[in-house]
Amino acid sequence: MAKPIPEMPSSVFVALVGRPNVGKSSLTNYLVGEKVAIVTKKPQTTRSRITGVITKGPVQYVLMDTPGIHAARNKLDARMTQTAAASLKDADSKQLLTGYISPQGDQYLAVYQYDNGSLSTVISKSYTDMIVANFTGKGDTQDLVLALPPDTELGGVTLQLLTANDGEFRSTQTLNLGEGVYSSCAALHAGTGSDDAMYLVMDAWTGTSSLVSDIILYDAETGFLQPYRPGGMSDIQRSTLRYNDTLLSCDIDGNGTVDIPVEIDDGGTLQTPMDKRLSFLLWKDYTSTAGGNSRFGVYDSEYDLFMELPESMHGSVLIRANQGGTGWLICNAEGNTVYCEMRVVEPTTDTASGDGNYLRIANIGSQQLQARVVTPYYGLNLDSISQNTVLLGSN
Repeated sequence: MAKPIPEMPSSVFVALVGRPNVGKSSLTNYLVGEKVAIVTKKPQTTRSRITGVITKGPVQYVLMDTPGIHAARNKLDARMTQTAAASLKDADSKQLLTGYISPQGDQYLAVYQYDNGSLSTVISKSYTDMIVANFTGKGDTQDLVLALPPDTELGGVTLQLLTANDGEFRSTQTLNLGEGVYSSCAALHAGTGSDDAMYLVMDAWTGTSSLVSDIILYDAETGFLQPYRPGGMSDIQRSTLRYNDTLLSCDIDGNGTVDIPVEIDDGGTLQTPMDKRLSFLLWKDYTSTAGGNSRFGVYDSEYDLFMELPESMHGSVLIRANQGGTGWLICNAEGNTVYCEMRVVEPTTDTASGDGNYLRIANIGSQQLQARVVTPYYGLNLDSISQNTVLLGSN
């Protein structure tokens, strides 16, 4: 029996995004059939969303013309492009969530809804980060969690849970975390735990350059978010402290859980000058009482990449610069046996060498990340290097 064709939604939000002055407003005007967006050669003329509506049969497409996307000069600039679509109020409606920054540097979130030919604002408030996921398990609607700016001298982060109740989208909880420890929220991440329930990982600043992580679960019995402490971890802030401000949590292995990076001192030896750029990490997901899964490897802060290494190398590996200064060599603890080499070079660089050819692992800008195996080691080959090397900036 053929599956029925799902009904199209009555309205669809379409956000036009791109670099400044590339024709987004002109495209909006063309699609709508009349001039609804300002067109000028001056970049950044569009400062607010200008709505155009295209009706095709039973569906109305709501065009949201956006300011141009700039290369982020800092973390606040990057928030200008934070946009998401979600079903927050009920299964039959769609909302557009847009984060933006004021000229004074304050960040705001606006939630828009299109109904019966008019665009309305559901909420508009100050925030530092947001995430949309089905935390409460309703199934037909999604929930919104906001990280709010600190409102006391003691700092801390306040999380606000907004969810649908009786057809209305409203705040149901605020949760204060890390007072006197956290200075602000760096990022929010949603993942699936060992019981298939949704959970939240928050990366938080504890100063100007250090990060820690916190884990929050939704308790279906109480209807509230609450802090979660994995078994055997009495102090999650101390356990997840890292001093590299680019090391945000992410799903490093693509299995649906959020992994937290932890800098470790016993991973091996880093010779100068590699010790200024590299660090040994454990990525841990903490999704079970046994402590979850972990992945050992080395992080390159210059290129924001992580290379997973066999666990058997943990504590018995030495990394030093290669001869040309373009990368690094992974060696045994004594440094007299080279297992593999990682380098970043121009694509035209000869890939042949006396100890095996280089394999392209990834493109980094206009350059290539290449690897070669010098001495075989169990669990470390070109296939494993290619599969387990992650460019974190592209996640």
